[in-house]
Amino acid sequence: MRAHESESIAISGIRSFFALHPEIQVAESALALSGGRDSSLLARLLVDLGMAPALSIYVNHRLRSNSELEAEICIIEKICGNLGIPLSILDIGPGSIERLARFQGIGIEAAARRLRYQALVEETKKKGLKAILTGHHQDDQLETLFLRLMRSSGSKGLGCMRAVRQIGPGIKLARPLLGVASRD
Repeated sequence: MRAHESESIAISGIRSFFALHPEIQVAESALALSGGRDSSLLARLLVDLGMAPALSIYVNHRLRSNSELEAEICIIEKICGNLGIPLSILDIGPGSIERLARFQGIGIEAAARRLRYQALVEETKKKGLKAILTGHHQDDQLETLFLRLMRSSGSKGLGCMRAVRQIGPGIKLARPLLGVASRD
């Protein structure tokens, strides 16, 4: 599939998502921006559609080298600057992820995800916004299902990611690309 075709499909998916979920207003939302392809594409397509989020939020997990983090932050700042989206850069305290993983007996990725969502919710609430948008797509959904199958999750655990869910008091997590296949 050509890039133009896949972008047209993504745009259609984004429009469908917001038509089905009118409670999610992009102007009242923060975009979780990792600098990766999916969240960057979502940011650009939202701006192209005249639906710029109120804010982008980047969470520094402190799990990579300083040079990698500096390069990633430069990419994030360039994306937000080019798109005209304000940016908040949040730092998870040094050692916080490792401590949480040990304390709760979970893996580093799970601990990082918990602290990332906590930071996103706190910043979103602080800015008076009502939703957090992520770049999760169909392939992420399939990956989640397979991981849960491999972990022998019960029927409740086999439920996949929802397009919209409550993530904090007055804050929803929204995945506008969840119905769209990856561009691979």
